Parts: sequence; structure tokens; C-alpha cells
Amino acid sequence: MNLNKIIDSDSVGFPYQSINKYTCNINEFLYEETSLKNNHKNLLLIIDPQNDFMEDGSLPVKGARNDMLNLISFIHNNLKKIDKIKVSLDTHSYTQIFYQSWWQDSDGNHPDYYSIIKSDSKFKPLFHKKQSELYVKHLNKMNKDLVIWPYHCILGTYGHNIEPNLENMLSYFSLVTKKKVEKITKGSNPLSEMYGIFREEYSNLKLSSTLSAAYGHYENIIVAGEAKSHCVLESIKQLCEFYQFDNFNSNILVLEDCTTSIQGYEEKTDIEFKMLSSKYNVILTDSKKIVL
Repeated sequence: MNLNKIIDSDSVGFPYQSINKYTCNINEFLYEETSLKNNHKNLLLIIDPQNDFMEDGSLPVKGARNDMLNLISFIHNNLKKIDKIKVSLDTHSYTQIFYQSWWQDSDGNHPDYYSIIKSDSKFKPLFHKKQSELYVKHLNKMNKDLVIWPYHCILGTYGHNIEPNLENMLSYFSLVTKKKVEKITKGSNPLSEMYGIFREEYSNLKLSSTLSAAYGHYENIIVAGEAKSHCVLESIKQLCEFYQFDNFNSNILVLEDCTTSIQGYEEKTDIEFKMLSSKYNVILTDSKKIVL
């Protein structure tokens, strides 16, 4: 089916600015079927492609529009070669440790967005004081920061939803290939951040061996989504660190034109990805160059 019948390219990445909400004709999809060869074993892992991370969302990633356009085209062009799609969804409430509501100084002020909370911060936790202070100390020992993020991806809000045009493409993929798109929620624990999809930042939890069955048998794990500097990066790191001790033969391929860093984190992120490429053979590629 022609791509323009599935998406409205003018509104991709700008869901909040769309006055006329685009609705695809799902019934048309029911008359089309794509046969899969099922011998490529390609998993497409899409990290947090949600409205709040789009250009006009509450935590915007500048570049998300092009990421979604490229990702949608990639799925459309590779319908017969993608065996499985998994999509993670950042899922929060208004009272979590990385939000303003959790912290307050002696004058009753809350920290600004993008502030860093350190162990010696003037801001003190309003909830679970002991656990919160231990969490910050834990992060500091790991050379990580607790960032106060704008409220985003609140469960039940429009910002939590998948970008509408990508959702149309996922629906199209599912209907014509007869394969279910798996959606994974993460980040609901109020006492910890959860950038990676497999484990919280503050957790003694070991990654489950069932991951080997869920991810390890794919020849290629293709990764895209938002944001490259945080949830995409941590998800890949967790995969790599888990499988370095296992017989993990999958190639991990990052579609660099389908993921963008939060502004200010680009340089650090590029260094981390170069390390992953060198140490774990993570492949940095482009959706238009990749051949499945």
C-alpha cells in the first residue's frame, strides 16, 4: 500500500500541533496481506516513540520528527523482513523521584527542570526520605546524575501515547503480516529512574535468563527511538552487558537516523556509542543503508 495512505507525512512528529487529527482507513488494511519468509529473524526494538518526546511534546527531542519519518519508511520498506516489533513505553505518574514534586528546599521551592540533584543538594525529598537519599548516593557512586525532568509520559495522558503516524504504521504492519506488535511499559517505580527497558537504575535485580529466549535468537536486533542519549543508550548497554557472558550471536544495529540525543548530551553519547561499537561490536548504521 502507498505510504501516504497509511500516514500523514506533514503531521509526523507534531501531534500536538495537528488541528485535524489524521485517521487512516483501517478497513483498507484488512484486504492486504504480506507473506513473510521468516528466515531473516530480524527484531525491531523501538524505544519510547511517544508524543511527549516529539518536537512539541513536554520533553522534546529536537530531531524526533525526522527520526519518526525515517523509521516509518524503514518499516514500510522492510515489511517482509521484520519478524517481530517490540515497542517500549515510558510510563510515569506525577510523583516520582525525578520530578519537581519530589524535592523541595527550606523555602518551599522546587528545583527547576533539568536541575541535578546531588547528595549535598539544598533540595530535600518530600517522600521516602531515607530511600531517596540512598538512591542519590548510589547514583553518585556510579558517576550518574539524578536529573529533574519535565513531567512527561504520564499514564493516561496523550503524551504517553505512541506518535500517531508511527502507530498507524505499526497497526498496518500487524494487520498485513498477522504479527502482533509487543508493547512494553517501563518506569512506573516512583523510587527509581528506568532508562533501559530491562532494569531500573537502582536495582539489585539481575537480568532474567528468559531474555536469551526473547532476544538472543534473533540474527539482528535493530534499535531506534528516543532519546539516543538516555533510554536508547541504556537499553543497548543493558543488552550488551547481559549477553557478554552468554552465547549471544545477535547483531545489534542502531539506526542513527531514527534516534536523536537530548540537546546537551550529544558529545557524551557519541563517546559511549563508540565504546559500545568497539567493545561489543554494536553496529552504527542508517535506515537507508541497512540491508536485511
